[in-house]
Amino acid sequence: DNVKRLPVRFAEGIAGSVFYNAAINQPTQAVIWLHPYSYAQGYTGHYLRGERIYHYLAANGLMVMAFDQIGFGYRLLEGQKFYGRYPRWSRLGQMVYDVKSAVDLLFLGQAGYGEEVYSLIDKEHIYCVGYALGGLVALYAGALDERIAGVSSFCGFTPMRTDTDEKPTGGIRRLWELHSLLPRLGLFAGREAQLPYDYEDVLSLIAPRPTLIVSADQDRGSDSA
Repeated sequence: DNVKRLPVRFAEGIAGSVFYNAAINQPTQAVIWLHPYSYAQGYTGHYLRGERIYHYLAANGLMVMAFDQIGFGYRLLEGQKFYGRYPRWSRLGQMVYDVKSAVDLLFLGQAGYGEEVYSLIDKEHIYCVGYALGGLVALYAGALDERIAGVSSFCGFTPMRTDTDEKPTGGIRRLWELHSLLPRLGLFAGREAQLPYDYEDVLSLIAPRPTLIVSADQDRGSDSA
């Protein structure tokens, strides 16, 4: 197994890892892997045939950065206390900020530490890939950071203006109440059609960069209709 791990810290002390294939000897594309709603395990969960997705991607020649998003894995309690510290922000906003900080790290590296690994990252090809929650965060991060070369979102969203409480996914309530990602969405409970934006607006900010959207016909967390 040629996959190696470089421990990293970025932003305000967030711990993460860069996984890479030790056989790589030329600049290669990089991926920021954004995990789903995995409260107990964070990014270390199994999502692909029992294999960890970041290990699979690294084994196939990509540089892969992974970290626990706020409120998940080792950052579980950090999410619990978030709104006491930042009552006018949102956890989704923090997640997007953390992705921006991860891109900063991949671009700039860390002086005196892991320089041989960072030097192999093709800075023009840094992508975000996410599933469920991660797919949602990837879209917002791509919309707000033009350094991100493209986005892959798997089961990442349901159009919000049609995402009512009657939906089997639970409606936008799961975003503002169940997972506490965007509290102000609660202002539109029962009148979702009046939301001032939807995902077509987010996607328009990513264009013309390549974007892959995969939406399953049957998924408990997203509904493409």
